[in-house]
Amino acid sequence: MAFPPGSIVIERLREKDAEVHSIQLTSDRSVLVFDASFPQREAEVKSFPALFAMMCLTGGGSITRTMADHVLDSVIEPGDIGISAPSTPGYEITPEMRVIGFGVEVRALANSLGDSWPASLRPEVLSKPIRDPMVEATMMQIGYTHAGRISDSVLLHAAHMVVHQLCEAPVEPVSEFERPDAHPLPSVTIDAIIKHVQERIENTISVEDLARHVGISRYHFSRRFRAATGQSPYQFILDLKLDYAAKSLRCDRSAKVIDVANMVGFRNPARFSAAFRRRFGQAPRQWLLGRR
Repeated sequence: MAFPPGSIVIERLREKDAEVHSIQLTSDRSVLVFDASFPQREAEVKSFPALFAMMCLTGGGSITRTMADHVLDSVIEPGDIGISAPSTPGYEITPEMRVIGFGVEVRALANSLGDSWPASLRPEVLSKPIRDPMVEATMMQIGYTHAGRISDSVLLHAAHMVVHQLCEAPVEPVSEFERPDAHPLPSVTIDAIIKHVQERIENTISVEDLARHVGISRYHFSRRFRAATGQSPYQFILDLKLDYAAKSLRCDRSAKVIDVANMVGFRNPARFSAAFRRRFGQAPRQWLLGRR
């Protein structure tokens, strides 16, 4: 059974008081991806012949889902992923949160996992939220960063990868008492972030901009960035800008401090001078004069 047309999916999400940010269906309507914000709610869950993977993007809290074949009773936080099996009606109490949802109908599941796919839905992936960096990155790229702009072939491939990873790869359910340490961003990603900032050195760059650039949630990005660098993303961006400013003052003897401040995105010269002094122990003018 294919998903209904997109307009009907949106209507049904809105019946749950959801704010729909984006939605995409493959042309055969076998795979659905949506980004939506839900209020805190308590409601019946209707059966539908599709597997749903739902990742919390923002918000979260206590969640209870009592289905025909499994029970989920836990706390969900940004970055956590919950799985709902096909055709299992039930009842749920969910917190206010924004989610990215991947839905894969049963025919596509059989094509991906074979006719024995129900055996892949292990209790440990249905009864607790789980985390998987590869699945998180894929869901962010498809459902958030490039929402609504993915070809059918890529969307199908991504959905099958998510299903395989969640159903077959070893996973650790997330405990509200022992949440896993942040997995550091790889060095190649840090290098890409540095390049991204340097190419936009005159712009105001937010943490959300960087999280979107690498395709993960802002919350998870900040934790993984700090784990990799020992700094918050904000401080890292600021240091890159100040280092660039110091280099410019050192290399150009005719440079004006106010022009360099503007060049690295500071519109307030006093704020630039204070940040520069904290970084280098000297005011920008002292730094400039000391090298003439």
